[in-house]
Amino acid sequence: MEIQVGETDFWAPFEFHAPTINSNGDVGFVACTQFSTTRVCGIIRATWNGAGYDHEAIALDRRIQGAARDPLSVGLAISSSQTYNMNNQGLFVFRAQTDNFGPAWGLWGWRPDIGLRRVYLATTPFRLPSGETRMVSNTTFSINVLVTTGGEDGRPKTLNDSGMVVFTLEFDALAPDTSRRKGVFIGDLNETLFLDSLEWRWRLR
Repeated sequence: MEIQVGETDFWAPFEFHAPTINSNGDVGFVACTQFSTTRVCGIIRATWNGAGYDHEAIALDRRIQGAARDPLSVGLAISSSQTYNMNNQGLFVFRAQTDNFGPAWGLWGWRPDIGLRRVYLATTPFRLPSGETRMVSNTTFSINVLVTTGGEDGRPKTLNDSGMVVFTLEFDALAPDTSRRKGVFIGDLNETLFLDSLEWRWRLR
């Protein structure tokens, strides 16, 4: 199969992982190809057009020819072990690492109409509801499933069918004698500018 990844670039992956399908028939999977001695991969969405499936790249490893960077010019590292969440709207959320910042872990979301957006990136400033600015720690990078959020199957989800994403962050201490601060955050991927308009629901010290 060939997937168009730019105006003139096409990518032909040969290895596939983590397939999933929602109740609308949207299919998500991780597709990979060989680059030097490693696998480089991308997250792909396939939608039914009435006669077959159209394939669209959600996010690609920065080493793939034609791979787009995120809106703040960060390239992603995506491997065959990549995980993601897809809901019934066909929205995606995933965590990935980038070496642009040292390397650093971050969380990204994707919507069909606005594409890829960064939710947060470790080692970069993050403004808390109190007005404080803290640095996101690069030691706690999991997207944590904290609550049972929607879905007909009733299972815990990081991304629910309404487009709400829940995650935790840990922030670096302000001084050597102060503790790290952790928080629980909820964002709405249906907000047109969800990169800048995540809603902070509560936090823990």
